[in-house]
Amino acid sequence: SYSNLIYQSIIGNTDNKIKFGASFNLDKYEESYLLPTYDLNEPINRLEVVPGLFSEYSLSKGQNLSLVLGARVDYHNLIGLMFNPRLHLKYHFTENLTMRLTSGRGQRIANIYAENMAIMASSRQLNVIASNNIKSIYGLNPEIAWNNGISLIQDFKIKYHTGSVAVDFYRTDFQNQVVVDYDASPQELNIYNLNGKSYSNSFQIEAKYELINRLDVLAAFRYSDVQTTIGTELVRKPLVNKYKGLVNL
Repeated sequence: SYSNLIYQSIIGNTDNKIKFGASFNLDKYEESYLLPTYDLNEPINRLEVVPGLFSEYSLSKGQNLSLVLGARVDYHNLIGLMFNPRLHLKYHFTENLTMRLTSGRGQRIANIYAENMAIMASSRQLNVIASNNIKSIYGLNPEIAWNNGISLIQDFKIKYHTGSVAVDFYRTDFQNQVVVDYDASPQELNIYNLNGKSYSNSFQIEAKYELINRLDVLAAFRYSDVQTTIGTELVRKPLVNKYKGLVNL
């Protein structure tokens, strides 16, 4: 169940807006799985109760500048206090050139059984290597990451046909991550908390253009550098393509 209450007002004029709010989230999980440390079909049940407070300030300066600053504080009954700030900035250098900046922190709890269903169709043994933190779920700490990015968008018009070119770069740094290790043994799947670095760099360029009346062309290319520490070695994350492309007519 989920409930949310928001209060919104202005500070002086409509260029300055403020929001305050409170939320409440209740989740009940009932799971069972055969692990070496558990009896057959022993339930792995939990009740997550998460009350939270959040606030957001937004600033608008004409058509050129908009800024959003926000933060939320949640208290998880099993994990404890969680604080997550965020920032969004949009600035128009010209009528056709726009820059966007974003930064924020996020946390999540990995549901290791629901998120790794494919392993249940194999003969691998699933091993959960617990952390030493008593405030954990499945014996694992929550995932925590910082995400930062920049985007530049240039709009243009050629012979009455409109188009745009967008260039994006985003980086995610994990302070903690739940690592799913397929490589330690062909007979096992090990799940444990990150012990080292983990990050993702993503670069994308995208072009849109109305080639002729009623025919739009979209082309995009993305390069992803995703690295995580598996065991004790920083390696490229398995099954994540470095290169992706798209053409849409």
